[in-house]
Amino acid sequence: MVVRSRKLFYSLFINDLISDFGDTVYYLALMNYVLLLPNSNLALSIITISETIPLLTKVIIGHLADKIHSKVDVIITTQLIRLLLYIFIGIVISFTPALWIVIVISVLNVLSDIVGQLENSLYIPIEMQLIDEEEREHLFASTQSISSTFNIIFKLSGASLVTWISYQTLAFVNAFTFLLCAVVTLLLRSKIRQIVKEDSISAHSQDESFITSLRSSIQTIKKQPSLKEFLIAISVINGLFSIVTPLIVSTIAQNKNFIFINSATTISLSSVFIATSSILGNILATTLLRNVSLRYLIQGATICLPLLFLAFIHQEVWGCYLLLILLGILSGNITPKFYGFLMNNLPVEKVGILTGGIGTIIQLGLMISQLSFSFLIIYVNTITVSYIYLILSICLCLLLLKHHFKTRGEK
Repeated sequence: MVVRSRKLFYSLFINDLISDFGDTVYYLALMNYVLLLPNSNLALSIITISETIPLLTKVIIGHLADKIHSKVDVIITTQLIRLLLYIFIGIVISFTPALWIVIVISVLNVLSDIVGQLENSLYIPIEMQLIDEEEREHLFASTQSISSTFNIIFKLSGASLVTWISYQTLAFVNAFTFLLCAVVTLLLRSKIRQIVKEDSISAHSQDESFITSLRSSIQTIKKQPSLKEFLIAISVINGLFSIVTPLIVSTIAQNKNFIFINSATTISLSSVFIATSSILGNILATTLLRNVSLRYLIQGATICLPLLFLAFIHQEVWGCYLLLILLGILSGNITPKFYGFLMNNLPVEKVGILTGGIGTIIQLGLMISQLSFSFLIIYVNTITVSYIYLILSICLCLLLLKHHFKTRGEK
């Protein structure tokens, strides 16, 4: 039974990778399509705004997913809906490039993302039943490292495909990946139902309203002090980490001594270091650092952040690279451990609304950080911006330190 469950888990994971390939190639095609327009900045803003809208629906979609009985059937339906959406996008994108096309595509992307949220929320409780508690952290770490590696491959192959395949064809490629996913899920449906009891997952949440479910979910989080601590820390770390690339770009613009070889190399190296060190972190999470607690890893990342902004203040490019590598390794460890922690501590019948809410909080940290950076960089120089984020990262260190001593005192 354990072997069958693990095979099913990996089959669903490979199915997800197929979908990720289509999404990556299509996104690269869309970014290149935007450059064909005379007002590409406005088009880019429309796409960026459309990508943030689905963040507001995560909790509601999670609640809806918790109430659905036939989760596998609805997963197949979501995949077929996304197939139709991207076929329509493929038809629309064949017209002469214009701003109205970007608006239509953005609206369809929002619908696709919301449907994708429902699909992901339906998968989580199924995964929880497929994997034993003691195996979750290890399996999530291994799948995260595989996913990160393939993500790099997808981006490289996508960059090549965009140059010699039409945007319409790439939209149809993305549509085809959803068709393939639907077929695979349909073939696996009977095997999943032999192991996963779908009715038991949603039975407890059928009669609860959204408000009642939301209140009980908040109470669930409040009852777990560690979860609150981890959630605040990861949200802030995620947010501060997200402005590294634009901070590198603005630093290069104001100080040419920060450049290594050339500006393109300096920027791309940061992405390469983050990606490869995250993969290394995923691997270490299942080997050398397997027994290191999530709390210590978060504390380590929190200490690295002020040092990173100090490196920006002193304009030390290799200091930045070194700290990005350390943060990438820690991040690669934190992600699977935190996901495993959630899966082991959240009630399966409320996992949709809880993970939706947690995901929204983490994404809000990213949004606030990026918006504040966009505002600050207009009015002050890069070093001043670095000082501001240095102060914020020190505040996070002090907050975690206070919580650490408070927890020890209670014990």
